[in-house]
Order: sequence, then structure tokens, then C-alpha cells
Amino acid sequence: LNRFDFVVEVGQLAPAVEMKLLTSRWGIPSAQASTIVKAATKIRNTIPLLHCSVRTTLMIAKNVSCGKPLKHAFLNVLQYRASDGVQDSVNTRKELIDLLNIEFTDM
Repeated sequence: LNRFDFVVEVGQLAPAVEMKLLTSRWGIPSAQASTIVKAATKIRNTIPLLHCSVRTTLMIAKNVSCGKPLKHAFLNVLQYRASDGVQDSVNTRKELIDLLNIEFTDM
């Protein structure tokens, strides 16, 4: 039920603003915040069906602040949102895992 007669679309934050939000909210190092924002931007550009919002990056940063490695934090937050291709023809879960394996080869 929509109580309002209009929709406001705000789009994404600038990367520097998003990084500052992640570091100030969860106290993670700037380097980790930068990596989260860069990987999230890549996901937004290549797998738009996942809807990797600022709220999503905040959840990823929370996982990192609790000690999870970056790759595991992304998987923990996004993996089950992604379709496995059973219900539809798009396997975004595989796309996500492939992208994260490329982004975090050293982790």
C-alpha cells in the first residue's frame, strides 16, 4: 500500500561518500571500505538483478567489522538473494560467485 502519490529515486551515493559512511558506521579501515565499494560498484554494473544498495554495503561492512573476510562477508549478505537459475533462466548466484572469485583472488 502506497500512501504517497509520488516516488523519489535517489540513486547511488558517490563512492567517497559511501566509503566514509562505511568507515564511520562500522569502524572498518579505509582500505576495506574502498574494496567493498569497488566490488559493490562492479556488482551493480554487471549483475543489476542483485540490487546491491548502500544498505547492502552497510551489512557487508558490519560482517567485516565482526571479523569475516571480505569475500565471505559478500557471500554471507548476497549469496541467497541471488537466483540459482532453478526458478528462472538467470543464474545470478553463479555470476556473483565468479565475480567475487576474480575480485578476491588473493583472499
